[in-house]
Amino acid sequence: MVASERNEEARSAWRERLSGVDPGRLVFVDEPSTNIALTPRYARVPKGRRARGKAPRNWGKNVTLISSISAGGIGPSMSIEGSSDKESFSLYLRELLCPALERRADRGYGRPLGA
Repeated sequence: MVASERNEEARSAWRERLSGVDPGRLVFVDEPSTNIALTPRYARVPKGRRARGKAPRNWGKNVTLISSISAGGIGPSMSIEGSSDKESFSLYLRELLCPALERRADRGYGRPLGA
């Protein structure tokens, strides 16, 4: 099963464009979010017993994680309350990701992106 949005032609074109790029230079950024008050819907109990538990009454705000990953591992991360916006993403780039990429380049792990 594959996602209905999957476009093999676009994926192939993307692979072709990046065929000459050193994979060590690629950095992927993502920003998933969740609600920390989420309660599991299922539990494990011995056969014949009923699972009992409590769920939080008030749902808190969502928490968004902005993080990066590369061939070298997980990069800097930042969590914010609520959803991300232009200001929070710019802050992540300016204060966390770009300085980390510059330090990485200074240590000989490849040229900075865009160089």
